[in-house]
Order: sequence, then C-alpha cells, then structure tokens
Amino acid sequence: MEVVVLGVGASAEERLDGFLESWKRDWFSPGGRQAGGKGLYLPGKKYYRSFVTDREGRVRIKGVGVERTVVAVVRGPGIAQAAITILARQGLDPAPYNHAAQNYEFRRTDPNAPPPVLYGPTFVHVASPGRTITGIVRESGSREPVAGIVVTWGSTRPRREESSSTMLGAIQLAR
Repeated sequence: MEVVVLGVGASAEERLDGFLESWKRDWFSPGGRQAGGKGLYLPGKKYYRSFVTDREGRVRIKGVGVERTVVAVVRGPGIAQAAITILARQGLDPAPYNHAAQNYEFRRTDPNAPPPVLYGPTFVHVASPGRTITGIVRESGSREPVAGIVVTWGSTRPRREESSSTMLGAIQLAR
C-alpha cells in the first residue's frame, strides 16, 4: 500500500485551532479553513511525496512538523483509493470534529459520498475493498471497438481515475 502526500499546510499562526473550529462549523468550505494559511514542502523541496507501508501496513510520514494539516491519498492493489486529512498535533482526539462533520448538512454533487474524516498523528485507516469497472468502448453506429478514448471515473482529483481504451476498445478502471 502507498500513502501519497498531496500537500502540507499551516495557518499563519502555526496552530490548528482555527482549522478545527472552522471544520466544526463548515468542513465543506476549505477556503474558510485555510484563510491566511500557507503550503509547505517536505524535506528535499518536494510538495508531493509517496510513502510505502511496511508488511504490517504501517507508514511514517517524516518532515511534516507540528500543528500542520497533511492531505494524502491511500491507495494500493485491491483497495479503494481514499483521500485523508491528517492533523499533526500530539494527543488530538479528532472524534468531536468528525462527529460535527457527519451532522453538517450541505449540498454536494455526490449525496452517497461520506463526509471526510480527520485523523490524528497516529491513526488506523480501514480501507474499503476496491472496485473495478471493465468494458469495451464502441462506436455508436457500427458498434466497432474504438481505441484511444479516455474514460474518467470520479469528479475531482485525487478521487478521479482515468484510463484510455486499447486498440480493441477495452477499458479498465480500478478504485
């Protein structure tokens, strides 16, 4: 399994308090939570970085610092890709913030998608089984297979998956 860090953020005050209070009020509005914030690099001047889990599924993300938000994607063979938000604050109990997010009513394009979950610096993520879509892309009139067609599943990165059809029109998307 792999954990890909997509971004590390900090508030202007270098504290998570404002982020957490905003999350309780409106987790769906990231602009409000990040007001005055800044994006940070991981060691080696890298913004995106991949970390591979060990045999027990553990991973250590180094170089984040304290009082930071980490946006990451968990992915691997046979599991559903998941975007997660990790908060680098020792002793943080994210349960009250996650409870508030679950109770928040909002409009969104996918009413079946669960609200995001915050994780503390030490956490367990239970991955859902992956799903695979397979098929053949065909021209509507002749029903002949069509090569080079890009098929997209999902609405936004990092949740979007893309695949191009083969010479025989075959397509496979896994999530």
